[in-house]
Amino acid sequence: MPLVDHDIDAAAITDPGLKRTVNEDCYQLNKSLGFFLVADGMGGHSAGAMASRMAVTIINDILKDCLVGNQRSDSNAQLKKCHSLIEYPNNQKDVKNFIERAVRDANNTIYALNREHEYPDGAGMGTTFAGLCMTENNRECTIFHVGDCRVYLCRHGVLRQLTQDHTLYQILKKSGRQEPLPGKNIILRAIGPWPHVDVEIHALTMQANDTFLICSDGLIEMMDDAQILDIIQDRHYSLEKRCKKMVAMANEGGGLDNITVALVQSPAR
Repeated sequence: MPLVDHDIDAAAITDPGLKRTVNEDCYQLNKSLGFFLVADGMGGHSAGAMASRMAVTIINDILKDCLVGNQRSDSNAQLKKCHSLIEYPNNQKDVKNFIERAVRDANNTIYALNREHEYPDGAGMGTTFAGLCMTENNRECTIFHVGDCRVYLCRHGVLRQLTQDHTLYQILKKSGRQEPLPGKNIILRAIGPWPHVDVEIHALTMQANDTFLICSDGLIEMMDDAQILDIIQDRHYSLEKRCKKMVAMANEGGGLDNITVALVQSPAR
């Protein structure tokens, strides 16, 4: 039994940008499970790409394994595959527990690889990420993130940022510090570089035709909110074409980093 029905519309695209030779971003769209994720790797070239893909794969596989284990009458053997042994996430509490445990598994795996290569804490490969998970009734949505990937909500013509970057810049700005502020690239939370990581999780009640944007910072640095909103609201184009249009505009603005864009639209009721 899927978490959500198939009326959810979703699309995504990832692009290396104009200045990077390797794309360290990746994404996961799982409409049948109501799970959508964007990750932005760190560590340079293949290391960052490996970290983002490992994190996305681990988190996605845990959910799939747990669903299989829950649906089969002979679930014990299947459930052993799920290394976090998480129950089927029927409600917000279950979803929160799933996310926390899945992120912990991903962090443990990548951190162990960094230690094998004798990187000190805070160094080596890692990844930031952001995502959302919808529950079965299509009314509740859990937003989660680590680092500076973001989730936005477009509702009734208004674009609202649902996540706050885990960066030194954001902390000092929120504290009211005046200029000069540090660069926005000093990340304070990520999967992999440290032995423990806290994932920030929020619940949201969805409305009909809500449109969520999940993206890496390669989009945000090249576009402003007004440009993003104009594209999201352009109903003449499919979600896929809107994603492509945002990536094209980010590249027109300089394309200084990898760019990943995912759009998820809740069903009309």
